[in-house]
Amino acid sequence: MNHFFSSPPFRAAFSFICILVLTACAITSPDINPQPVLPTRVANVTASLGNTNAPSATSAPKATQASATVAPSLTPTITDTLTMTFTPSATTTASATPTRPTSTPTATLTPTATLTSTPTPLPVGFGFISRLNPKDAPAGSIEIASYDGVKIAADSFSLRVDTEYIGNGDFEAAAKKLADGKHPIIVVVGSDLTAATRKAASTYPFVKFVGVNQQSDEASLSNLSIVISRSDEEGFIAGMISGYLTKSRVVAVMVSNNNNFEAKRYTNGFTQGVRYSCGICQTIVVQTDVEKENGAEAITRLQRQKTDVLLPALNHTLGAEVTKLGATTGGLWVIGLGRDYGATLNDGNRIAVSILRKPDEVIVQLIKTLMSGGPAKVVTLSVTNNGLRLSPKFASEISPAAIRLMKDSFDLLASGLLDAGVDFATGDVK
Repeated sequence: MNHFFSSPPFRAAFSFICILVLTACAITSPDINPQPVLPTRVANVTASLGNTNAPSATSAPKATQASATVAPSLTPTITDTLTMTFTPSATTTASATPTRPTSTPTATLTPTATLTSTPTPLPVGFGFISRLNPKDAPAGSIEIASYDGVKIAADSFSLRVDTEYIGNGDFEAAAKKLADGKHPIIVVVGSDLTAATRKAASTYPFVKFVGVNQQSDEASLSNLSIVISRSDEEGFIAGMISGYLTKSRVVAVMVSNNNNFEAKRYTNGFTQGVRYSCGICQTIVVQTDVEKENGAEAITRLQRQKTDVLLPALNHTLGAEVTKLGATTGGLWVIGLGRDYGATLNDGNRIAVSILRKPDEVIVQLIKTLMSGGPAKVVTLSVTNNGLRLSPKFASEISPAAIRLMKDSFDLLASGLLDAGVDFATGDVK
């Protein structure tokens, strides 16, 4: 028996039977692990058997084949319809040769601010305003020296000088005419035009104004420069000359009572000059109201006090009136201030000498500074910058020795070896 089971025929038959059993189980048993159906593919398979009597490829029994889902044949005809839908997210066309852009990009600049102001016109000249025409002004007057300075400065810039001589006319109209944008600098001469010049500088801030022989205790303006004289030095020079001239040893200085600051400078400067040349002389200070005072009355009061030398330190028409009356009918030695009175009065006058204000050199330098963009400032005329000078001639009655003393003392002051002894900023004696 053992030999039968181990024989080759038996073993082959047994293997064949096992194969048939396993095949039948695979066909008839349900699929416990079905595979998912692809959603995008629809397949119709139709199998037609050309010969129903043909043997099966698997030699399966008919009963078993009938229960199968698909019965393949030896020559199946398969009709397969496949529908696929594909939408590209982007279309890219490759090119072997890069394509140049059809236009060149242009940068667009958007300005952050729009300029609406009109460009400043090119200057044609400097403006000059004064009451007197320099051609008609008295010899040695500040109008003449100021015009000379403006003319020299204008020539250096190849510009002209446009003048307005207003006399007693309208200053505002003259200033408006010159403040047209073509006159970057306007020079105004005259102490009585101080307030008007300041008002014009406020009205036309784009123009630089220069007030000559003017002063103001108010706050400075950024476009207003002022040319003033060292009144303490003028007072000192006049006091020094008075001490050399006096015989009564009584000298006087006349100042305005409505300008205490300037009056203080003149008074202390004059007193210091008298002490320098005549320590035992008496100094009288006369304060007067320039709007109400009469020149003749002032001279009379001084005569009563036996005054024989006078300095009318008044930047007003009253100063000119007192100077003329004192030097002609008053019988006093008078020291002229601001212009050469000795050259303009008739012969026989007693103008000892005049202290001249010569702003020409100072104005030239000031205008050049302003044209180069420098700030407005206050410039003083002093003996050290040649802004204060003595008139060319002394009175013929003065002795040569006295004239020599006066000139030597003036030269010492100009050299800086002699000091007026007054603090110009405060007007106090040092």
